[in-house]
Amino acid sequence: MHFPLPNSPVTRNTGADQNQCSEAPGTRYLSSGEPARGTWLSTIVVCLMVATMLALFWFPLKRTFANVEVNYNEGWNTYRAAMVAKGIPLYGGRPHGFGTPTAYPPISFHLVSWLGTANTFTVIGRCVSLISLMTTGVFVGLIVRRAGASWQMAAFSFLLYEIGIALLRPDRIGMNDPQLLAEALSTAGLYFYFRNPDSKHLLCVSALLFCLAGFTKQNLIVFPAAVAIDLLFRSLRAFAVWAGAMVLSAGLGPARDRNCLVNLRVSYA
Repeated sequence: MHFPLPNSPVTRNTGADQNQCSEAPGTRYLSSGEPARGTWLSTIVVCLMVATMLALFWFPLKRTFANVEVNYNEGWNTYRAAMVAKGIPLYGGRPHGFGTPTAYPPISFHLVSWLGTANTFTVIGRCVSLISLMTTGVFVGLIVRRAGASWQMAAFSFLLYEIGIALLRPDRIGMNDPQLLAEALSTAGLYFYFRNPDSKHLLCVSALLFCLAGFTKQNLIVFPAAVAIDLLFRSLRAFAVWAGAMVLSAGLGPARDRNCLVNLRVSYA
């Protein structure tokens, strides 16, 4: 009888074929298991980030309903909400000294005045700020999801934003200040634009939200500027629709405080 040599090509080829046959099922199993391992890893990371966010938010949440001052600006905003409640014009005349003019646009003051009372303006303003922070994170996640990412990546983006605010600006969490409300409106405007830049209806919604953000805090111009530049490269007709909606929105609603822009200019002079 003839036996092949251990190191002969026949033996090596036969052994390789046997190894391939024996490893094939295991290879398919590993390939099918990779997405499962990725999903479990994403879930673990998201859970750890949720725990981190809750730990970072614990003290600011507790402080939100406490009778303590987070920042001196809280009292200034509360006084403005009280002025609205009493019918006192926010922009009635020239400022007479530092801190006396209303240096912010009016929407947040009207909102807090409408939702609260003289004894609850500060707490209501803090709750609005807290809800706005969560809302901004949600729109960040929706934008990421709209870009084609998975729900795990969208949740990761939401948590990354919230944790970033908690680490970099913890004083903003639960503070009676219009900044986070304006950021929520601005991020919503970006989302509705990103959702479908070719939709005239969504372009108008985006423009309205950007305008509301500007009438809440005057320093949020980055997202509207980015959308304007993108529309100029994409379609001049779409830009005309969006810009026209911006102008129309600026001429309605908050613009009834006709001395607002004049007062802002004087206060920064």
